[in-house]
Amino acid sequence: MKKLFLLSMIACIALNAAEPSHQTIGMKNGRFWNTVESVDFKHAFILGLLDGWELRGDTQDIVKSNVVIIMSGGGKFTTADLTSMVTSVYSGAENLTLPVGWVVMGCLAVQRGDTTTEVVMMALRKHLAALMSMKDAVSSDVDPVQLIIDLRPNQP
Repeated sequence: MKKLFLLSMIACIALNAAEPSHQTIGMKNGRFWNTVESVDFKHAFILGLLDGWELRGDTQDIVKSNVVIIMSGGGKFTTADLTSMVTSVYSGAENLTLPVGWVVMGCLAVQRGDTTTEVVMMALRKHLAALMSMKDAVSSDVDPVQLIIDLRPNQP
């Protein structure tokens, strides 16, 4: 009986290890996004993410201007449009490990006309790969805000 229990435990551990992780560096990623079937839930997730950024900005004494730029859209871009864009990005297997918040920031940059989807997602993938190869990464290394700001066209 003990052997059967032990074999069952080993099988459960092996199955869990074989499943793809729905998080990258502690944040929900494209694998998580693609398991969500409800468009309404995805929309609510995006709203929560944006509200979280708004709350962060409202409760900090100093908010970096880059964060304000990155988390703003332009025109009549809706959260439904943003949800569709994020879903489109995650249709490419190469983007599945990117955190949802990063993809949202990248999509907002595309919507503002700062860059293209291909350019920003490639830059985010490179940033993540570099981060994952660092042994002693610090929290500021995780932040992709400056990376996306640097993709903006030169301002007059």
